[in-house]
This record gives sequence, structure tokens and C-alpha cells, in this order.
Amino acid sequence: VDKSFEYSGIYKIPETLLNEYLCRKDPVIASDVQDMFAHCPKLQIIPKMNIDTRFCEDFGYMFSCDKSLRKVDLSWLNTSMATYMASMFYYCESLEYVDFTNIDTSKVTKMMCMFYGCKNLKIIDGVIDMSSCTNVEDMLRHCDNLEYVAFKNVPDTLDLSNIGISLDRISFR
Repeated sequence: VDKSFEYSGIYKIPETLLNEYLCRKDPVIASDVQDMFAHCPKLQIIPKMNIDTRFCEDFGYMFSCDKSLRKVDLSWLNTSMATYMASMFYYCESLEYVDFTNIDTSKVTKMMCMFYGCKNLKIIDGVIDMSSCTNVEDMLRHCDNLEYVAFKNVPDTLDLSNIGISLDRISFR
């Protein structure tokens, strides 16, 4: 496990080290990716990375406050153990599209503020599995341009009234 992923706080991968991680041939095995790319105001694109996240449970704030982030490749993320995704894309104001087709959210309990403030977000591709979710407060608040998002396996006990957008804008599967 790469020790650079084990400290708490923001700036898990400082922008100065980002190129080093992009060029690695052998995968970095991460134990914690919370805040990994948080507060990188100049970061516009996150490409496919060679980081193994199969042991990670906390994906909270991973890209939060990356106000210039336009495009993110999530195909490298293994979220099979994920339980926490709160504020994952919090205030990613420039983000227009997110591909969740390969993102496993079936064990995630907390999704509050996940896309809060993503004012240019239009499409969340794929279907978000809500099987274990207990909190979606403000998940889509201030996503005024959101045209498409789909949920499946929504628990009867999950309160969607405070999700942040009108429920008629959500496709339920």
C-alpha cells in the first residue's frame, strides 16, 4: 500500500506529484482516497490512473472544489468496497458529464452532497444503485442543468425529499 494515501486532510496527491502517478507502470495500491484530488483549482482533466482502489471504502470529497474540472475518467476506480461517497464532486462547477456505468454504489450508505454545486452538470451516465443508501441530503442540490440521472434499488425508507432536485427529473429503474 502506498503510504502517500494514508494521511488525512486535503491534497492527497499534490498537483506537483500528479504527473508521477500518471506515468507509473506498476499500480499504486491505495488504502484511502478521500480528498485525493480535492482543492486543485487548476485541474481540468483527470485521465485514467494506475491506482488500485479495490480496498478503499471512503471516496468522500475525492474531487471536491475542483472548480475547473471538466472531464474525469472514472474507469480506473474499483468501488466494490465503497461505503462513503459524500461530497465526492462537491462544487465541481465546470463538470458537465460523469460516467457512472462502471461505478459500484451498492454498498454506499452516504451520498449526501455528492454532486452539490455542480451547476454545469448535465448527465450522470449509468445507473446509481441505492441499495444500501441511508442519506442523500442535498446530493443533487444546485445541479440546475441536470438533464439525466437514474437510480435503482431505492430503499422504501430512503427520504428523497431533500435530494435537491424535483423527483420527476430522476429516472427510477
